Amino acid sequence: KDFYASDAAYLSEFEGYVKTYLESQKAEDLEYAKINALWNHLTEKATCVNLTKPELDYYYNAYLEEIKYYYDYYKSYGGTSFTEQYPDLDAFAKSYMGVEADGDWKAELNRLCEDMVKKDMIAHAIAELEGFETVTEEEFKAELKYWVDSYQGYMTEEEILAQMGEEVIREGAFSEKVQKWLLEKASFTFESAE
Repeated sequence: KDFYASDAAYLSEFEGYVKTYLESQKAEDLEYAKINALWNHLTEKATCVNLTKPELDYYYNAYLEEIKYYYDYYKSYGGTSFTEQYPDLDAFAKSYMGVEADGDWKAELNRLCEDMVKKDMIAHAIAELEGFETVTEEEFKAELKYWVDSYQGYMTEEEILAQMGEEVIREGAFSEKVQKWLLEKASFTFESAE
């Protein structure tokens, strides 16, 4: 603020930018909180039977690869201070998963994977009942664009398709479609943080 204080126009522009950024961030946080609350509610209330081992294994392996990737990444840049704090993958995984030092991060990972499979089952059941289980080409392209934008030029559309596969991207588009439908149908009440 001190930098811009010498010029009222620059100060006004800076304040406008900060306000717009904070409002945008708050709106994103609120939408994320709503989606998270919806899925938590649905996975707690729904009875899902026959959670398939291949799907559970898929999520488990994907999350485990993610944890390993970030451990190796931070280890390569963090130097001694990182390895002192996280001497092995277990120590890092506990922190990454938000598990207490004496907790079992693999049990938490299994629980997370079960929730993901339940979420998939619930999403497909809703879509089947409501008659929108297919993803349009436009929805597929929007999901692919989301990933291209997320990688910010580090991966091309073709590389993303090759690495993730069309099926995973279509499933992401399907999940987004169901989430939008749920948000339209749901109502929320908010409690004061005081």
